[in-house]
This record gives sequence, C-alpha cells and structure tokens, in this order.
Amino acid sequence: MKERIAEYLKGRGYASLGSSIKEVEVYSRQEERMILSVMIIDTRTFVLSLRDYQNMVKQIRQIFLDKGYTRIRILGLVLVNNIENGRYLATNDEFVWLIDTKRSELVFFENTIYDYDVMRTDIERLVVESRSDEAKEARMTVGQIVSRLLWKNDAPLTIILILINILIFVVLSFMGPTTNAAFMAEHGAMYPHYVVGEKQFWRLFTCMFLHFGIEHLGANMLSLYIFGERVERTLGKAKYLIMYILSGLGGSVASLGMSLLLGTDYVSAGASGAIFGVIGCLLAIVIKDSRRFEYLTRSKIGLLIGYSLFAGATSTGIDNAAHIGGLLTGVLCGLVMYFKGNKGGNQQ
Repeated sequence: MKERIAEYLKGRGYASLGSSIKEVEVYSRQEERMILSVMIIDTRTFVLSLRDYQNMVKQIRQIFLDKGYTRIRILGLVLVNNIENGRYLATNDEFVWLIDTKRSELVFFENTIYDYDVMRTDIERLVVESRSDEAKEARMTVGQIVSRLLWKNDAPLTIILILINILIFVVLSFMGPTTNAAFMAEHGAMYPHYVVGEKQFWRLFTCMFLHFGIEHLGANMLSLYIFGERVERTLGKAKYLIMYILSGLGGSVASLGMSLLLGTDYVSAGASGAIFGVIGCLLAIVIKDSRRFEYLTRSKIGLLIGYSLFAGATSTGIDNAAHIGGLLTGVLCGLVMYFKGNKGGNQQ
C-alpha cells in the first residue's frame, strides 16, 4: 500500500525528501510559491505520539522556512492497524488522514480537511485496490511466495536464516537420526572434547544451525520468526546479521565454558543461543527507546526472558548456559548498535 501511494505521489510531481526513520517517508512539491508536503507514516510497528508527530511537522516546515517559503501545507497519511491507535492524531490535526490497513479504508473525522491537492479520490482508490493485491497474494505459486518472502520482504534475513536451518535439518534427517548425540557430534554439533582437544573451533559456529529433532527445530524457528523480523526491521540487515552470529557464538562459548567448568562433556546444538540474543537485543532497543514498539514493554520482555530461563532451568536436556550467553551478547549488541530513529540499511 505504501509503495502504491509513493508511486502515485511521484507521478504527481512530488519528490522524496528522505527520512532518518524507516517507517516515515516524506514527499514535497512546489506550486507557485506554496510548498505541498505529504508524510506517509506506518505506525503498525512503532508508537507515534502526538508530540512526535508535531515535531516531524515542525521539522519539515522549518526546512522550507529556511529556504524562504512561507506558505507550507503538510498532510499526514498515517497507516494504522486499528483506528483507535490513530484517533488522537486525526482529532488534533485537521491535516491527518488515517488509513485503516485491515479494512483497506481511508478514514476521516469531523475536523479533517475534505481534500488535499485534489488527491482524496485517488488515495481512496489506491487504498481500496490494496484489497485486490491481498487476493492476488492468496493465489500466488510457491515460487512467487518464496520470491516475495526473500526479495519483497523488509526482513528477508530472518526468512533466509529459517530456511537455512530447515534445509540443514532435512539433509541431516536423510543421513541419520538427528536425535542421536553421537550422530550430531559427527556432523558439526558442539562437543567440548572435539572443540578443545582437537581444536575444532568451527563447531562453535556450525552448532548454531543444527537441531535435535523436529520439535527442537520447530520451537526455535517459530521464536526466530516472531522476534527476528521486528529486530531486523529496526536494526537493518547488516547489523541484524552481525548481532545474530555474535549472539550464537556467545551462546556457544558460554556453553563450552560451563561444560569445562563442570567437567561435563555433552553434545550441544541449536539456534536458541542466537535467538535469545535476538530477544536480548529487542530488550535493549526497548530500554533505549520505550515507544519503539507499541505492545512490547521492558516488563513484558523481561517476563518472557525470565519464564524462558526458568523453564530451561527446570527441564532436562536444556543448555541454559548457551541461552544466557546468547542473551547477554544480544543485549550488548542492541545497546551498541541501536540508536533512536535508527533506519534499517543498506537447543542450545
């Protein structure tokens, strides 16, 4: 939907001003001595307060005031999952149009301006047409679905990581029993005797992509999908990949260290060290920017982490050292890598 509206504005002569916030796109054009601007703001993945919105408008206005323009109009097109999430914006600023993405409707309130640059009818049409896009997606072939997930998705690395884990699991399943510790150690799992005794340090990395059975794989991939996409969209692809790998390695090192400390020699494998890193990074982002995600708070993420660690500590066969190592690495990465207004770039 955002892409359709952006293309429409470009066709009307609007030029992109750029934005430091991934969820915000700004377009402007000059008509005689008047500047007309449109902000497309996707609030489905973060919380936008009225004050934040007013600051955005003020910044755009100041850009053109500095250039000598005095007649400046700015329209906000705000995408919401629920009208109530944007009502406070629209009722306090007549130049705000809400787009209900679930119902594919352009929503107006009593105080809202009826039209802006003669584009109301066109915007309504574009919003309605997005319904047909969703219907087409439902009829896509497997190849088209995979292509969309990888190349048209704004969090493709999470999908790629999931597919890599699944592919490796399928290949190993044809070779032998993935629930057998000896088989897994033979094919790259973390085994202290091999890592330290035979200096096979590469196992600290390869164990991140191996899983003990389908349930282990399924639980980890579901968690990665739920949390990974949010973090990838927020950090950007490069930082996200670095964070994921470092967290996985942090979990592997912690697992190895605990094994050597206790004198045990167990086989360890799984992506959960990296996944706990993703969750830890999410916690760091919320600590630094409490309004980044609408429904996620420090207490909620802390409760999730506490429950997960408690469940691991009271269960058998769970590598809690890897979980804690990955978690702490992820928190550290998040604190270092995330800046407010960050724009996504270019069983252990």
